[in-house]
Amino acid sequence: MIFNADFLRGIFLRIKKVCSSHIILLVCAVIGVIGGIFGLLAGLACGAFVELVVNRIREEKKLRTAVADGVLSDGAEEPFLGAAYVCALGVYSQGDAETVAIQAKKIFGGQFSADWQTLCRAAGNPSEINGDFITECLASVILRKRKSAELPADEFPLKAIFGFLQTTELHWDKTMRGAKPSEYLARLLNYTVVSDETAAAYKMLELETDASIDEVKSAHRRLAAQFHPDSADGDTERFQQIQAAYELLVNLHSFNSRA
Repeated sequence: MIFNADFLRGIFLRIKKVCSSHIILLVCAVIGVIGGIFGLLAGLACGAFVELVVNRIREEKKLRTAVADGVLSDGAEEPFLGAAYVCALGVYSQGDAETVAIQAKKIFGGQFSADWQTLCRAAGNPSEINGDFITECLASVILRKRKSAELPADEFPLKAIFGFLQTTELHWDKTMRGAKPSEYLARLLNYTVVSDETAAAYKMLELETDASIDEVKSAHRRLAAQFHPDSADGDTERFQQIQAAYELLVNLHSFNSRA
């Protein structure tokens, strides 16, 4: 077989690309060769691990820059369109990337597979995040896709996104911080949040949404005793609703207290 110049040049460029992409692995392997076959194996293993860590750091840095500048490629490296913006808003509201990642996995994990810790850590320092700007970027991406008919409304997890944002905003201080990201996003999208489980849970316990966990427990004890099936005003359905509301609010408080 005769190899022409273009074919050889193509092979060379492919080899060069592979080498440049795995330079750390190759360097560790070369160093390991000094120790013989076992040294080579150890070098390959070490190089693979170091390369994985370095690539993840690079990915986070690249994603953080894209989020901060509002220039995310549509859906690139995201489980769903705008997921990095959503995670950034969660970190902005709640403050702790690791804790927010747990909640993201809990809410989105059943439908979308992703490295939620990387997406949340890529948000950066919560105090340096421009919440309004990120919210506007997320709304812009959604509206643009909908307008171009590339994003049918029933294929985008808006309900889950608002549920996630409302969870991370549980202790939001409107006096100090103004409107919540979820409220601003709803206005930008002209979207009505049909079911706000958190607000409904507080209402079921006859409390305001800024009630403390001690007030939640006190209201639960009072209402559970009042509507217990064995009491004079017993109402099984109401009692079950009170129990469900209490469990939701206790779980949300537990999530936020881990930060």
